[in-house]
Amino acid sequence: MTTEEIAFFEVLKPLAPEGTQFLVHPRLDEIFGSGYTNTDSKNGRTTSARVDFALMGLRSKRILCGVELDDQSHFTSERMERDRAINAVFAANRTTLLRIPQAQTYNRSVLHSKLQQICQINLSPAA
Repeated sequence: MTTEEIAFFEVLKPLAPEGTQFLVHPRLDEIFGSGYTNTDSKNGRTTSARVDFALMGLRSKRILCGVELDDQSHFTSERMERDRAINAVFAANRTTLLRIPQAQTYNRSVLHSKLQQICQINLSPAA
């Protein structure tokens, strides 16, 4: 993890709603199953894209949402293309992907509220 991701995770981790936990750098194929791979242009190897974090329900073992910390690298054309592909995978699987702009400080109450909303939708008996 980058220094920025570690700092963000220290804010994020205690905000995990009851009955959930965060996974760090899970691969899309781990989250959604096989078929979510890409070819690395530098060495030609097939790899699976990752997100920074994913919130998992402990009982269901289901991914409730992904969380991406968007730093300056997300403004390069290559990264923007990758981000569009990741957004599409989450949308196709009807799973929320929170994109959080990198900052010096984070509003814990806003993050907590977003995570609680996602859990209410995904952990309700009707879901």
